[in-house]
Amino acid sequence: MLSKLKWTTFPILFMLLLSMPAYPTEPMNPIGKILGGSLESPVRIEVFSNFECTVCREYYLRTIKRILEEYSSVDKVCVIYHDFPFQYHKYDREAARYVEAASRISREAMLQVFDALYTDQANWSENGELQKTLKKVLSKEDFEKIMELSKDPEMKPMIDAQYDLAIKSGLNATPTSFIFSPGKKQRVEGLLTYLVLKTFIDKIVK
Repeated sequence: MLSKLKWTTFPILFMLLLSMPAYPTEPMNPIGKILGGSLESPVRIEVFSNFECTVCREYYLRTIKRILEEYSSVDKVCVIYHDFPFQYHKYDREAARYVEAASRISREAMLQVFDALYTDQANWSENGELQKTLKKVLSKEDFEKIMELSKDPEMKPMIDAQYDLAIKSGLNATPTSFIFSPGKKQRVEGLLTYLVLKTFIDKIVK
């Protein structure tokens, strides 16, 4: 967790990020959900994650949300989320359906669902009561719309496509991030702290 990391750890993590092999930029198919920024942003972070992964929860709440607030809000960083569930995750695909449904209403509604799912992860991942979690943050109108939209049979192939992209990319862990900057693509497995990612981004985006 970020609050427990020693300050001496940050330079080490940052140097590890810089030392990771970079590859020529090859745009991925934007089949995931754009959480913030635009595809024209100078930096793009594609996150393969899932809603039952506890490390993914920390990554989203402690790092990605702050990147969205500071950089994506001014189109300096585009953040794209791809759902990558594992077989032992009982409820992730249901959670992903609600995210897909919320994205059809608005980005704001989608982010409300993201926040609720990760914040309340300890509860719904045990009891499966995702709808109870969403009712806490959504208006009655948006909740009912999301429930109806989530029944669309097109939801499954959209989620499957994100999973297939993860497999095609050779992934076997969450969270995994692909960081695209001018002419480069870097792959990072595991949690990146906000300070490490911010330092990296600030060297690219002036």
